[in-house]
Amino acid sequence: MADMEGFYTYPGEPDSSSYVLLIFSDQGPRFLHTTFDLEPTEKHFPLVNPDEDKEIRVEVNKVVISLAQQLHFGDEIQLLKKAKAISKDSRIVCLSPYLDEDDVIRVGGRLRKSVLPRKACHPVILPTKSQISRLIVMHIHEKMSHQGRHFTEGAVRSTGYWIIESKRLVSSVIHRCVTCRKLRGQLQCQKMADLPCDRLTPGPPLLQ
Repeated sequence: MADMEGFYTYPGEPDSSSYVLLIFSDQGPRFLHTTFDLEPTEKHFPLVNPDEDKEIRVEVNKVVISLAQQLHFGDEIQLLKKAKAISKDSRIVCLSPYLDEDDVIRVGGRLRKSVLPRKACHPVILPTKSQISRLIVMHIHEKMSHQGRHFTEGAVRSTGYWIIESKRLVSSVIHRCVTCRKLRGQLQCQKMADLPCDRLTPGPPLLQ
């Protein structure tokens, strides 16, 4: 198992489709070896352009999402693998969760026969306190041109992610966003400088 501290404390704000790849700058060789059983060859490393190897990017995305779920929903995953009902005290029991073919927890429901995309009918469930969830919200918030909470939260779900207590996380991201602080800051009333002496003392009358 890869060292998870590197994934959840990475001090960056990459986009939701390639954020995982930036982790490779520190832990790339070990992550490829332990997770994919691959050697860090020229084909997979170094990462000059993330778009050059989309298959690896998609696989890493799935793995990191799965690891984030295992950290926070480990008990639920074990029960779902055994086809057992999860505890009523679970935070995701009301979402009727199920495991897809990649062992990723998704929102259940009655839309499995719908023609809509799976990300719309069965979005991926993510925990609130995961750094991965925060990075996704930050990216989508920027792509939405720093809109408010409702627009950002709706865009997150449209992208295919269902974050537990997303309202709190989105509000936290917007509150810490420097750009939003500048755009939504209150107008300041600047205090005028003192009047000059010529405006305060009487002058002599005009002479012919």
